[in-house]
Amino acid sequence: MAIRDCSALALFALLIVIAGQSATTVQADDPPKAQVVDEAKSEKIDPEKLVGTWEYISMLKSGVEAPAGSLREPVTITKEAITYRIPFGEFTQTYHIISETNPAEVELVTTKSPFGASDMRMKAKFEFRDDVLTICYLFDPTFSGKDPGFPEKMESTAENKANLIKLKRKP
Repeated sequence: MAIRDCSALALFALLIVIAGQSATTVQADDPPKAQVVDEAKSEKIDPEKLVGTWEYISMLKSGVEAPAGSLREPVTITKEAITYRIPFGEFTQTYHIISETNPAEVELVTTKSPFGASDMRMKAKFEFRDDVLTICYLFDPTFSGKDPGFPEKMESTAENKANLIKLKRKP
C-alpha cells in the first residue's frame, strides 16, 4: 500500500475516531443535527490569531455530533501547520490561507502521519470569531481522488456531508 493511500486511510480513521461514528452508533431514527455559523458577524481572518493551542468545543460529521469525551487532545496551530493527535498517532497538516475573508478558503496538505508524509490535500473554510475557530471541510471517504471543493456554507448536515469542527483557544 502506498504512503499516500495509508495517509488517506489514516485521515478517514481520524474522522471515524473523532466523530465516533460507525454503522452501529448512528441509528436511522436519529435525525441529523445541523450546525450553522452566522457568517455576517465574523471578523476578517488574521493568520497571527490562529497561532496557539486549541481545545475542541464540538465536531459534527454529516450533521451527527461526536460523542462526549471523544475530543480530548489539544490542537496546536503554528503559522504554518496544524498538529493533532488521535489514539494511533500524530498528524500535521500545513495550511495556506487563500482568502483572508471570513470565512476564509484554506488548503490543507498532510505532511506528517503515523504512516509517513503524504501530499493528501483538502479544501476547507476557516471562520474565526470571539476566540472560536470553526473549520468546515468536505471529505471524500471513498478516496476516489475527486476534489470535493470548498464547502458552500459553514454548516454540517446529512445532505452536504461536511465536517464542522469548533475549537476554542486554551487559556
